[in-house]
Amino acid sequence: MKRINALVVEDEPVIQQELIRILQEMEIAASGAASVEEARQELEQARFDIAVVDLGLRDGSGLTLLESFPRLAPDTLILVVSSTMDFSVRTRCYALGARDFIAKPFRPQELTRRLQRLVALVPRS
Repeated sequence: MKRINALVVEDEPVIQQELIRILQEMEIAASGAASVEEARQELEQARFDIAVVDLGLRDGSGLTLLESFPRLAPDTLILVVSSTMDFSVRTRCYALGARDFIAKPFRPQELTRRLQRLVALVPRS
């Protein structure tokens, strides 16, 4: 069975570590990036099945990063994590290829449920 790889793009260290912990508990290999630039470098160097992307990053917007996925990682399934409840921002995320969106603060069980749905979509070959 294929090992699933995930990239967590979150600039708050405590939240990034919690997201990575949840993924690892699901037996998903997870690594982190704290900025748009760091995430782009990770996407250029490795293949990720899933990306968990925060919109509020120190060096720019996660929306800018989402625009890079078609070129850098077209098959990566994206879950956006954000404190914004703005409908137009959520709509933009989906237009840029996000498969799901979860608002902060979130319950770990809810995040796990949403990640399980994405895992079910990952090709197993």
